[in-house]
Amino acid sequence: MKRNGSTIETLFHEKILLYRDLLETLKQEKESIFKIDVDALWRISDKKQRIASEIEGVRRKILDQLAKASIPHGMDVTTFQVGKILSVLPDTLSQRLRKAHVTLVSLKNEVQNRLEENKGYVGEYLSVLDELIGIITDAGTPKPVYGKNRCPEALTTNLFLHKEV
Repeated sequence: MKRNGSTIETLFHEKILLYRDLLETLKQEKESIFKIDVDALWRISDKKQRIASEIEGVRRKILDQLAKASIPHGMDVTTFQVGKILSVLPDTLSQRLRKAHVTLVSLKNEVQNRLEENKGYVGEYLSVLDELIGIITDAGTPKPVYGKNRCPEALTTNLFLHKEV
């Protein structure tokens, strides 16, 4: 189990490094959103997908290590939970991995916050673009001169002008 334990420890640390890479990528994404650099955003999207695949691969390796050590866990890659992994490991190994677990939880929370923040920035920019497009497209549309009550539209909105006429 020592060999498997050190492998699981190594995989936990590899997972931490991947989450740090993901955080750095999200920082780059934020900068690219502010610069409206679409090409960089495509590259960053590909990089995020690659990192997510690598994290999934590490999960798979951890589960494989547990299976090789005949440790029942009842999980697959999609239901993977670090807390549950720690609960099925021997106490000595579980205790050594607690700090890594806390680090992973913290990194995951930070990743989630950055994702939501970046999503918010994109939403704001799209809203501004939508307003600009609405202004541009509405500028070329002629407005009706007379309303439903056969009064000139422009005059009904300005009471002072209406009284003068």
